[in-house]
Amino acid sequence: MWREDVCYIFGGLANASDDPKNNVPRYLNDLYVLDLNKANNLQWESPDTYGSPPPPRESHSAVIVENNGENRQMIIFGGMNGCRLGDLWFLDLISMTWTKPEVGGIPPLPRSLHSANIIAERMIVFGGWVPLLTPDTKLQQVEKEWKCTNTLASLNLHTMCWEDLSLELLESAVPRARAGHSAVVINKRLYVWSGRDGYRKAWNNQVCCKDMWYLETDKPDAPGRVQLIRATVSGLEVCWNAVPTAEAYFLQLRKFETKPDDS
Repeated sequence: MWREDVCYIFGGLANASDDPKNNVPRYLNDLYVLDLNKANNLQWESPDTYGSPPPPRESHSAVIVENNGENRQMIIFGGMNGCRLGDLWFLDLISMTWTKPEVGGIPPLPRSLHSANIIAERMIVFGGWVPLLTPDTKLQQVEKEWKCTNTLASLNLHTMCWEDLSLELLESAVPRARAGHSAVVINKRLYVWSGRDGYRKAWNNQVCCKDMWYLETDKPDAPGRVQLIRATVSGLEVCWNAVPTAEAYFLQLRKFETKPDDS
């Protein structure tokens, strides 16, 4: 995770065996920082932190949020350490203190290899691996079965409540379920690219997606007032403030009949 020329890395998966051919998973919860301003002397550092850190994990999400350059925090959500996780952790990047906040609302299913992005005052979570649930089983009993999802979840960072983002759309109008995809925010759009479909559990048999989708999270801004630059007998030259996410504009022209002056 990168912010203001500083790169943060938390957790991940290592091999506990010295033999590279013998893979013994070792889940991590360490924190490393790389100051990119020190271009001539780049060096990873492991800063001291306070409070109880998150349990070790991999395939989690990490985002950074701040208010007007202040209260800068890194948010860790989900991941896995043998089973999927659905917990939420905050790291204050000023005091370097870990906290586990109280969160309201109905949380999304535990997941790994999902994406999380900040849009306005919300953290938007999409996709990932989730436990396969059936009405007559409990979460702990079905962790050996999992599936990819294409569900959306939203955490309101102002109220600290999970919000429902159910979309009443046709199946063809939403991205198919996936994990390990990439997601970025440009203006108010959430772009999702690629990932694996998870239809077959073996990594070497899964299908890689090669499609890109975007989610419009808010109404586009209205264009500015149309201004006349030049008028000739054969055309008009006008301008207006551009809308960053607009793909086309519709300009309507009307003819006004002027009444003759009775005087």
